[in-house]
Amino acid sequence: MTLPIITVVAGLFGSGKTTWICQQIRDIKSIEKVIYFSPGTGNIPIDQTKIATEFPDLKIFGDGQEIEFLYHIPTAESVYVELGSYL
Repeated sequence: MTLPIITVVAGLFGSGKTTWICQQIRDIKSIEKVIYFSPGTGNIPIDQTKIATEFPDLKIFGDGQEIEFLYHIPTAESVYVELGSYL
């Protein structure tokens, strides 16, 4: 069993977190083993929507899906967690 590479990106609103994550995902050859988690976004998951639009096959998790996210970590090669300044 190999451990996934977990990348946590944090910063202020509009600082380019989602754009940077998109660039990193584009460089990965097999996105089937990539997961994305953006906690604390509430009812307005703008970043999750952008990621889902660009990568429709990517596993994306948000508020209320913490347990499912944790369950999928061992199956992933790369994990991206996006934290905004609200956290």
